[in-house]
Amino acid sequence: MFGPVWSTVYRRFAQWSRDRVWGRLYRVILDELGAWGEFDRSRCAIDSVIVRSRCRLRRRRPTKLHADEGYNYDHLRRWLRKRGIRHCIARKGIEPS
Repeated sequence: MFGPVWSTVYRRFAQWSRDRVWGRLYRVILDELGAWGEFDRSRCAIDSVIVRSRCRLRRRRPTKLHADEGYNYDHLRRWLRKRGIRHCIARKGIEPS
């Protein structure tokens, strides 16, 4: 038999998720990219998957936020403007996500 046993793959993925391995790995990658000058924190993109994430990232206020049409609400646009964050939020039926 070649390849992984899927029950083992699932168990490892679930265990690493519980142990927050993915969040730690993500921070290490971002730190390395930042050390090489290859990471621009002035822009970010948001997605519902990112919002639900529990990992604690080093926060810096972006200068621009990109989002899909799921975030197309006037109150969110006002909140971003109040904080000086430019935004590019897709509008349903007008702009692509």
